[in-house]
Amino acid sequence: MVYSEQFMAELGWAFGKIKEWLSAHDDKIVRAFLVTRPHSLLLLVVCAEARYDAQFQDELTDLDLAIAHSYRTVSFSVLAIPPASPEGISGFLSDGALEIHVGAGAFRVE
Repeated sequence: MVYSEQFMAELGWAFGKIKEWLSAHDDKIVRAFLVTRPHSLLLLVVCAEARYDAQFQDELTDLDLAIAHSYRTVSFSVLAIPPASPEGISGFLSDGALEIHVGAGAFRVE
């Protein structure tokens, strides 16, 4: 599959924003995934605590809006879920889901 230069530039910019946000919130996140859906991407964040954190949710919404308003070629959204078993998480993932690892200055996508 061939992607346009605009798509690749936007994807690189979005990855940068996601990396910054995940790094700044790593104490509140257990896992994070980039889920591919037809014509859209979903950032799925698994929270460290089940308790609702309004500030965390507001900051996640800010990330969503920042990327959605700048990302013209693909729809982008975010979702935070409470701690869950691998089976519970798998219900949110597609076959092409990528787990994002952020820590100790590293950013890795598997």
